[in-house]
Amino acid sequence: MKNRKSSTTQPLGKLSLREEAHRAGRDMSARSVMFYTLVAERLGLSVSDLRAWDLLVGLGPLSARQFADLTGLTPGAVTGLIDRLERAGAVKRATDPRDRRKVIVTVLSELRTGHASAYFDSFQAALGRLYKRYSDEEIRVIHRYSIEIADLLQAEALRLRKSKSGKAKAKQR
Repeated sequence: MKNRKSSTTQPLGKLSLREEAHRAGRDMSARSVMFYTLVAERLGLSVSDLRAWDLLVGLGPLSARQFADLTGLTPGAVTGLIDRLERAGAVKRATDPRDRRKVIVTVLSELRTGHASAYFDSFQAALGRLYKRYSDEEIRVIHRYSIEIADLLQAEALRLRKSKSGKAKAKQR
């Protein structure tokens, strides 16, 4: 599969470089959703559960409230999410030592080890080989770009959550 054109890419010259980059990003995003959906199913989770857990790996431990804010879920929905992640052995709940009314959610397992590693090992090895093809400076650009895209997505998700007219506009289409 190396060096093949994306199935969504038009012949060179038809799109601008920015349009090509945008299209490639959309393709990567779609394929990421498909991959993580398959992995989540095999772990007995939803893709949303798995991706929320991934956020917790990078940002945790968090209070249940912070986790709800991060994911955009209601407190009740995040309780169900934490329940599912706990059953999967991915997280644990603990009482906040400073405020016993609060729950802190902590990552127990990377879900990328043990029996679940079979779903990630091949991808991680291929990713390692891919990174070796880029210079340190190129990796820094990829890193910065990835962080900026993640920040844009978080801001847009927050904007959509705050928008009262979002559902009405979506239904009109």
